[in-house]
Amino acid sequence: PTAHHHMGGVRINEDGQTSVENLFACGEVCGGVHGANRLGGNALADTQVFGRRAGFAAALACDLSEMQYNFTSVEAEKDRIESLMKEGSIDPIEMKKEIQQLMWEKVSIVRNEQNLKAALERLIEMKEELKDLNVDERTQFNESLLTALEVINMVEICILIVKSAILRRESRGAHFREDFPETNDELWKKSIVMGPNKIRFAKR
Repeated sequence: PTAHHHMGGVRINEDGQTSVENLFACGEVCGGVHGANRLGGNALADTQVFGRRAGFAAALACDLSEMQYNFTSVEAEKDRIESLMKEGSIDPIEMKKEIQQLMWEKVSIVRNEQNLKAALERLIEMKEELKDLNVDERTQFNESLLTALEVINMVEICILIVKSAILRRESRGAHFREDFPETNDELWKKSIVMGPNKIRFAKR
């Protein structure tokens, strides 16, 4: 079994603008469009509506923007990726499988605080283990590099998912807590918005 849709994601406005200037998003990568659950078929409408709106807004922003190509940022990202290609003790493909299994067992359909905290503890350990990934130095068809990049993102996203699930001490939509089975509109009719250094709540 796999997740058919992820209700969370990047926060956007009605034109697909994110909190990063000149960065637009649409589709399943975005959060907040469907609320706590998604009706079947709505994902297609989501991509068509917000894809069009984001496309027009991005084109207009491009015409008005004075943004320049940032060679420093590009080189920094190139260096980051190249630094991953080294010998280590952890196979990124095996780590990816472990993350998938961990999330399925501890953060799946029925959730509780004990399992969520156990998942978070292991994910934080994994974040440290990312420093010791074993990645080939090939420049073409490098599956281990691709998987390493996926795993780095997976760990970060999974930590955000689990922290949000621990915070939301109620059940709502696709989020079901067996230790908090009721929906609590008075306290929790709001979105959890996580930034680099803080968590805030946005009322719906």
